[in-house]
Amino acid sequence: MDPSFKRFCISALSIIALTGTACGGGDAESAPPLARGDLTIAATLLDNEGEPMLPSRDAIPTDAAAQPRLGLYATPEQADMLRSAGGQDITDVNVECCGREAIDRALRTVWSRQAPDGLPGGKPVLVRGTDLRLAATVVNELAAGGLTRVFLVNTP
Repeated sequence: MDPSFKRFCISALSIIALTGTACGGGDAESAPPLARGDLTIAATLLDNEGEPMLPSRDAIPTDAAAQPRLGLYATPEQADMLRSAGGQDITDVNVECCGREAIDRALRTVWSRQAPDGLPGGKPVLVRGTDLRLAATVVNELAAGGLTRVFLVNTP
């Protein structure tokens, strides 16, 4: 798929997601969540050139040990939006329990999906996990390996 078409699709899906939740009618009970003020809009993670955007404050873990050096974070909503828009071009990995074995398993998964493409900086990667410190270690090791679009998904 042409990269400019992908960027267009991601931008279009973001706009649809934003405008779709804001449009509607009816009374306050049937109003969409945005109209009631209780919805946080998920900002896009990548710009039109496919480069990472600045993270949302809500996406940054409060635990400093769970903050990878790369500094790219995503909320679960942002990660799901990127995953939906990018399809097979997004690697989504969950760091399961526990320790070095879980880190190595996640690294193998990501590298096996990245290797065939050989893209500079690699495809975007979403790293999830219940232990954000383990997930941050995976992000750091992927970044040390040359990947530049690796997001830690901060689960509240």
